[in-house]
Amino acid sequence: MDEISEMSAAIQAKVLRVVESKELERLGGAETIKVDTRIICAANKKLEKLVKLVKFREDLYYRISVFPIILPPLRDRKEDIIPLSKYFQNDFPQRWGKHRFI
Repeated sequence: MDEISEMSAAIQAKVLRVVESKELERLGGAETIKVDTRIICAANKKLEKLVKLVKFREDLYYRISVFPIILPPLRDRKEDIIPLSKYFQNDFPQRWGKHRFI
């Protein structure tokens, strides 16, 4: 899930329910479906701070923060820009069948 910090309280509650009960209902569906999921979340804000400000559910935070990976923004990792650009410059033509990357 991208930008989990931007989810409304209602959506947070629904995500928490799925994580805790391992059940969900499809949109417009009537039956409950059992699911076995793994959730990977991304946020551009510090969730701990949002929990303290009561803008993010504490119980959901503890459910999703089992194995946090903190990755600084690219602007703080300038040494990674050239290798990343070279990777994408080589990957793009192969993946999309293009001969030039502009």
